[in-house]
Amino acid sequence: MSTTHTGIDMSWYGEWLFRQLQNLPHSLVQFRVGIYQIQDKQSLNTLFEGIEDYCARETEGVSIDEITEFLRETGVFDHTKALHGHQTLLVFAALGWRSMLYQAAFNVCSMQELAIHQDSD
Repeated sequence: MSTTHTGIDMSWYGEWLFRQLQNLPHSLVQFRVGIYQIQDKQSLNTLFEGIEDYCARETEGVSIDEITEFLRETGVFDHTKALHGHQTLLVFAALGWRSMLYQAAFNVCSMQELAIHQDSD
């Protein structure tokens, strides 16, 4: 008896992710991740790798603030205090993009709040 495995077609993901970067709010367009501008594909690889590195080290619950601080400590993010809200928003969005559990909503609340995009079907 042979078993056929069918994989999930993720060929659409790269283009979808690129569109997410094109729809970032103006406040994040010039943002840098490491040495890359956020709209550079390598910036997302750097961001995702940093998040994965932190999560792999932690055995307890992980918070967005802890991830963001780790990314500052490792040089993925700048230490500039004025950017902390933007960094938190970007980590929140990246977690949604990576997990596909939610899509971050931009420009619907203050930088101190995080929102999930609601489709109106």
